[in-house]
This record gives sequence, C-alpha cells and structure tokens, in this order.
Amino acid sequence: MEFCTINKKTDKKINFSKRLVLVYTSIVVLPLLIIVLIISFNLKRQQYAELSHYSLSSAEKNASVIQKHLETCDRIESMVNADGELILFFARPQSYSEENVIQIMKEESLSVERLLYVMPEIYSIRIFASALSIPERWPVFLNARRTNLNILNNWEYNYSATYMGNADALKDLSVCTTRKLYKNRAHVGFLQVSLRMEDFFPFLYNKSEKYESDYVVSLAPELKSSDDIRCVSNQKIENLQRPLSEYAKKKIFSNLFNDVISSDDKNVSGSMTFHENHFDQFVSYKVLPEVNLAVIHISSGQSINTIIVMIYICLALVLLLLCVVLFFVIRNVTRYLMSGIYTLMNGMKEVNKGNFNVQLVVTRNDEVGIAQETFNSMTRQINQQILQIKQEQGLIADTEMKAMQNQINAHFLYNVLETIRMQAVLADKDDIAESIQVLGTMMRYCLRWRIHRVPLKQEIEYIRSYVYILNLRNDYKISLITEIPEEYENVEIPKMTLQPLIENAFTHAIEPLGQDAKINVSAEIAPDGKRLHLCVQDFGPGIEEKRLTEMRRYLFDDSLERSSTGSIGLKNIQQRLTMFYGKDYRLEIISVENKGTLVSVPIPLTSEVKE
Repeated sequence: MEFCTINKKTDKKINFSKRLVLVYTSIVVLPLLIIVLIISFNLKRQQYAELSHYSLSSAEKNASVIQKHLETCDRIESMVNADGELILFFARPQSYSEENVIQIMKEESLSVERLLYVMPEIYSIRIFASALSIPERWPVFLNARRTNLNILNNWEYNYSATYMGNADALKDLSVCTTRKLYKNRAHVGFLQVSLRMEDFFPFLYNKSEKYESDYVVSLAPELKSSDDIRCVSNQKIENLQRPLSEYAKKKIFSNLFNDVISSDDKNVSGSMTFHENHFDQFVSYKVLPEVNLAVIHISSGQSINTIIVMIYICLALVLLLLCVVLFFVIRNVTRYLMSGIYTLMNGMKEVNKGNFNVQLVVTRNDEVGIAQETFNSMTRQINQQILQIKQEQGLIADTEMKAMQNQINAHFLYNVLETIRMQAVLADKDDIAESIQVLGTMMRYCLRWRIHRVPLKQEIEYIRSYVYILNLRNDYKISLITEIPEEYENVEIPKMTLQPLIENAFTHAIEPLGQDAKINVSAEIAPDGKRLHLCVQDFGPGIEEKRLTEMRRYLFDDSLERSSTGSIGLKNIQQRLTMFYGKDYRLEIISVENKGTLVSVPIPLTSEVKE
C-alpha cells in the first residue's frame, strides 16, 4: 500500500496567528486591567472609609476632651456644695466670731489652693459670697458686689476677670462657668470655675495637619433654623489656618441643624461629605448639649486623591509595559507552535476527503510531534481495520444465519407442553397434567424477561409453583408458609426476587437433611413506614459466622463480580435492587447455627424507581 507525504504550508496561518496573538494578549491583559481597576476602586473606597472613620474618631476625641473638663467642673461644684461648714458660714456669717471667720477663710483658701495644685488644668476657682459682711481673701474668696454675676451665662467663652484689679495673671481669656450656691433654697453665693481657652479647646490651638481642620460651633438653646448656629470663631475661638468658607458653613450647619432637631436627647453625632475646591471633604461632628457646643472635624480627601492618581499612573505604566512584552512573547511562541499544527490540519483535510493513506513528516519532539505520529498511526490502523471489517462481515453473515436456524421458538415449546398435558388428561393422569401445567406456567413467567417488575402476588404464585415442582422430585414434603398482608399483594418488586432465596433454602437447609421442612415467607413494614421487608426464613443448620461475614462483605462490595463466591443468586438480587432503587437498599442476612437463616429484602412502598 502506498502512502503520500504531506509537508505543506498555508498563507492562512499568518492571519490566524495574528488573531491568536491578539486573543491571548487580551485574555491576559483584560483580566489584569479589570483587577487593577477593582483594586484601585476598593483601595480608594477603603481609604475614604478610613478617612471618614478617622474624622468621626477625631471629632469624638475632641469632644471627649471637652466632656472631661465639664466633668471636672461638675466635681468641683459637688465638692464645694458638700462643704457644709463653708455653705453654713456663707448663710450665717453673723453667728461666727471674728477669730472663727479668719480661721474658716484660711482653711477654705488652703483647701481650694490644694485643689488647684492637683488639678493643673483648672485656671482658677473663685467663690463669691452674697453677704457683704464676709471678708475677701484673694484670689479665692471675693464679694459678689465686685461684678454682676447674674448677667453671665452658665458657660462663658473668652471670659476675662477684669475685676481682679492688678492681678493680670488671672485675667487671661478663659472658659468660665458660674453657678449659684444655695443653703436651704436660699441663695448664699456663687462658684466660678474657669479654664484657659487653650486648655479647654486644645485642638483649636494645636497646629493641625495639612489636610485637617477642627472647629467648635455654638448652638442656640432652642434652635429654630440653621441660622441659630454660629461658628464660635465669631467669639474669637477660631482655627486661623483654615477658616470655614460660607459654602462649608451652609452645608455643615444645615446638616447639623437637621440632626439636632430630629434627635430627642440632642446628644447627637454625625458625618457628612461635601465637595469643595475640587476635593471631597469629610465632616464629622459631636454635639455637647451641656454647653450647647458642637465639635467639628474636617478631613480633606486631597491627600487620598493625590495617592490614588500616583497609583493609577504607576499601574498604567506597568500595564502598558506588560502588554508590549506579552505581545512579542506570545507572537513568537505562537509562530513556533502553529507551524506543526497546520501540518496536522492539512493531514486531517486529506482524511476528510477519503484519503486514508496520508502520512505526515514529523519534525518535532514535543506534543505536536506526538500528535503527528499519532495521526500517522491512526491512518495506518484505519486501513488495517477497513480490511479486517471486510473479512468479518462475511463471518457475521454466516453466524447470523446459523443463529436463526438454531433459535428455539418459546411459543412452540408452550404448545408442545399443552399438547402433552391434554394427552395426560385424556389418559386420566391428573397428577402428570397438573405438573405439566405448573411447569408451563413457570416457563411463561421466567421467559417474559421484558417485564422487569411484577406484583408481589405473582411472585408468590411462582414460588408456590416452584415448591410444588420440588415436592414432586423428593420423597419428603416442603411446606411453604406465606404471611403477606392483603394490602401489600400489589406492591411491585423486581421479578425473580424470592425464587433464588427459596432455592438457597432448599439447597443448603432442606436437601442435606432430606426430611419434611417448612419455609416461611413474610412481609414486614420498616419503622420509617417507607419500606416493605420481604423475609424468607428456613429452619435448617444455619451459616457459620466466618462464612456469613464473607457473604455480607461480598454482597456489600459492588465491585466484586457475581462469580467471586458461590452466592450467585444473592448477588444477582442485590445488583438488581441497586439498579432499581439505589445503593441504600441492601439485603440483610441473619443466621443462627442449628436454628436457621433469614434473608430480608427491602422494597420501597412508593412507586418511584431509580432510573
């Protein structure tokens, strides 16, 4: 046989290779581009989330500083009110002697001075007596007539104690709280506690980061609109580096007003974002209702935008460089790989035309070369198989003819048996006629293999016929006892399920003893109510424990063939149960030596069968 050799090149490979290079490059570059965009987006979102969280944390931190000072002032007020002797002295100074007055003033002054020593953040503590008869002891005890304390708010900002005369060290701008002192509901004086402005609002006086700003705004006791909110910078508390613009004030005050109005306890905090000067501004605020102040922290997104832009530029350059490198690498690799593939494709085209004598020139030792060698081997085998098929077709035709000539017609066999039975009836041989009739019934049941499932009552009738035939050939009697509830007689079971069990009981339990015996066939419902267990029980010598273990392992292992042990009938039943209902349906064998053996076959009560 002659073979033709192919070693052609085609111009189509150039266009296809270019397309392949572009596809491979796109397959690599597009996911990288998507990943870069996703990473950049997530990075920007994460940075913005962290900046927003940082802004809120800063506002709450600044608010906690003020809250700490408020608690300190409250503790000082509680300590002064708890000084019963001082309050009583302010209420009834006339009941004390001059010596006692001097002693009380001295001791109380020392007590306040010690308090100032342990609380360095407190700028001053001044106690004003309403009674004119109480002498002053500077700078702690003063007379209320020195200044009009009634016109002061509960909290005053940028407050200066001008009434302190030449004590310039006590006139610095401060945050001052003035509270009345009472004895039995009678006003006896005032307590004034002050902190320096830079101590009360340290975050306003500290140098802020480049992209951060801190503010404090005052809230009117009863807000009616956002116009009632004023930046405390109007009271000379201001961040001089970056004052709020009118646009920022409008946005922040409007949002703050809505939150305060909608809140029941007025102790609110919140965050917002607005765009100003080409950048996002993250604003967080915390309201302190005790002093009608709101602490505001603003963080600019300019720093994040700068970082993101740099990242975008770097990633774009890296991606561009990667695209160029990948293009040239993939192009050269594709050229090398596709040279052998096109030779293989040309060979396939020849085979498609009907030329099975084609052979390729193998020039490579890689996978493509192996494919070329495999193609050559395939074409040689195809030619050999074509010759073999021509030879076998003649043999098949002869074999089919012989099989048709030797085929047994089952209906002819049934007719012959029926003829013999009628002859026995005519000859008054009723026992022979009945035996032939039973045998014919059994053959019809067995040879109808296109029917794979039958009602339980038909299987019972078959095993009764089978036991009848067994009793004909033996000089002892086998009694078949069936205990099948009527409602389960129409349950469908695989055909020839019980007969192998009856045959095993006869072969292994009854025939060796050669005496009268009985076989019980019963049906029991499983505890779950979904299965019917068909039980076949004999009362023979039973099965040894070792043999019983081997049989159970043999039936459970689906990989073993039916001829691996002697239990062919049981294995056949188990394989059909698995085929119809699934692997959960398993035969169960219970045997006790010298007492007998029971085999249980599980059957589903539903009509569903595994396909």
